[in-house]
Amino acid sequence: MTVRERYRLTLVAIESVLANTAIPYRFIFAHGHLPEWLVQALAVLSRAGRLELRHLEGVFWPQQLRKAVIAEVDTEFVVFIDNDVLMSPGWLERLIECADETGAGAVGPVYLWGDGASPARVHMAGGILRQSRFAEGNVLEEHHRHLDADPAKIAGTLKRGPCDFLEFHCMLVRTELARQEGVLDDAITCVHEHIDMALGLRGKGQVNYVEPAAQATYLAFAPQVLEDLPVMRERWDLGAMERSISAFCAKWDVLPDERSFSGVRTYVRDLRGRHDPLRLNAAWNDLERLMEPGELAQTRSELMDAALARGYTAPELSFLSKSCQVAASLVDGGYRPCGRPFIQHLIGTAGVLLRYDFCPEVVVEGLLHAAYSHRRLAAAEVQAMLTGIHAQVELRVRDYTQRGGRIGAQSPAMSSIRDAEIAAIEAANEIDMRLSGEYDYSGRPAELGADQSLRLVRILELLGVRGMAATLQAAQGATRNVPRELVTGINVSYRIGPGQTLTRMAAEPSPTDSRPGAAS
Repeated sequence: MTVRERYRLTLVAIESVLANTAIPYRFIFAHGHLPEWLVQALAVLSRAGRLELRHLEGVFWPQQLRKAVIAEVDTEFVVFIDNDVLMSPGWLERLIECADETGAGAVGPVYLWGDGASPARVHMAGGILRQSRFAEGNVLEEHHRHLDADPAKIAGTLKRGPCDFLEFHCMLVRTELARQEGVLDDAITCVHEHIDMALGLRGKGQVNYVEPAAQATYLAFAPQVLEDLPVMRERWDLGAMERSISAFCAKWDVLPDERSFSGVRTYVRDLRGRHDPLRLNAAWNDLERLMEPGELAQTRSELMDAALARGYTAPELSFLSKSCQVAASLVDGGYRPCGRPFIQHLIGTAGVLLRYDFCPEVVVEGLLHAAYSHRRLAAAEVQAMLTGIHAQVELRVRDYTQRGGRIGAQSPAMSSIRDAEIAAIEAANEIDMRLSGEYDYSGRPAELGADQSLRLVRILELLGVRGMAATLQAAQGATRNVPRELVTGINVSYRIGPGQTLTRMAAEPSPTDSRPGAAS
């Protein structure tokens, strides 16, 4: 077993193997760096004789670990398995039976995928490779049989039989084959290592088989926790993907264009996008730097300039521009306690998130975070306007509005990615109010307590935006020396009504004496 893309599911996967495997076997967990809690938990299992540990210092890629450990495997078969799968009862017996009865060089189960709670779907029931030869090289297309099918509906149609490739979620291989040069290639690490192995076995006259009597469920959609974000980023690094593709192409004379690799490139980008609140091309060095007050956007022009400077694409700029228009309409006529137009606060919050390379969806959520809490229109109208941008925008803003004290329910490391996004918006909201001078010129009390601030700082650090964390801390420690007569003394956001009366800006507008309540 090796780490695929996160640590948190390791013990669940190990227990699944232990609970569902009856015949004698050796269980080796090969690894590089692991978090301390997992090191301790694995040590307990090792002392109890339930598995063996192999630590290779500085080695990260699963394929490198497999190649490094294969020499010590002393059984007829070896199973390569990821640390985020659930096994069906008797899985190993069924795979060995298939290999014995067919003479297959490698055997895999039917791969399912899910979140471990809802019914799983088919990920692959054997892979198909189609190779086309051109003068300049080969084009190699891969396909998953029965992708996303309901396993119950196709169970009767699945038969044991040959296939072109298997996956390392779970793959039984004859050990003598796995040891042979070129079968486990540690130059092909990030993607296509399983395709490389399939081609290597084919070149030795071996056949892959799929065995439907065994199933392995890849927990692809189990909630991601913040602690696992660094290993997820490292495992699916875009540069590492391209290096792996280049090594594969050089070995097998495959053209590195989209005909062969559009699927895997899209898969990696979608996987990162699903689990990472930051942009794929985030400027990591710049994310360590504090945000200067002069960088705080307060107008649409400043926000769009910042987006252009950070390389937003035309669709991303259009998305942001349309959201700005909706935000301005929703808070039209509203003012912050310090006297600035409310839209400036929304742009400021979005600008902080944009400055630290959060993905456009999070930036837009920051821009619209007060759509329901400080609306001047009926909730149904707000919903329609947000949905008009995109249905996910409305769902995100609604979720933020209803967050309550949710992000305090878990330790920062165990926070979900969604809760981390919410925390980042709260931090950006606070940074805007500090850097803009809102607290100093209104005199209103701070929204965040010391414990809340420390939690937000830790979450930002875990997200990799240490400069934003430092900016929050620095901004909270700095105050302006504002003359008393310039302080508004207003604690809530408001609109100006007839006769210069102030009306509290909230979901259900009500008169205010400009004292109680919160502005954001």
